[in-house]
Amino acid sequence: MQSQAARRQPLAPHEEKFTTWHNPTDHEQKIDVFYGAGVGNEERPTRYIVPSKGDLEIPSRWDSAIHRVQCADDTCRRIGSGFCTRDHAGTVIGGIAPQLQKKGQRAQLLPALDPTAAEKLQKAAEVAAASIARRDAENTMLLAESRRRELEDEEKARDAAKADAKPAKK
Repeated sequence: MQSQAARRQPLAPHEEKFTTWHNPTDHEQKIDVFYGAGVGNEERPTRYIVPSKGDLEIPSRWDSAIHRVQCADDTCRRIGSGFCTRDHAGTVIGGIAPQLQKKGQRAQLLPALDPTAAEKLQKAAEVAAASIARRDAENTMLLAESRRRELEDEEKARDAAKADAKPAKK
């Protein structure tokens, strides 16, 4: 059994496992974590900065802090860093930096956490509005054409009635 002091010692660099994180955003992501956090331990803040469109290896012990992922499989529904040991896909539902992408992870970002989601929704709304406006314009043109034909038919009917009503010249 390890002593209390031995358990508190950080892993040596060659013992530490790392996860590669990719930043797909146009700005750098700052991740602040605390080593030694807990009762009676001195906290040592550490900041990892993942450059825009770049990658950074971060100790794997922080995976569950960076991403909270929910398994998408109805039979599983686990939440955590590994979120599922059965290779199911999942959804990132929170964390310190949910916009980052973990290399090798099949998880989608919850739309509410996606900073580009509002932009995408706005574009979709504009496309839908333009489509509705185009359809309304086409319907207005069809109605106008239909009304024009009705008026032409009515005019022809009046002209035919007038022609029938005129007495024949002798």
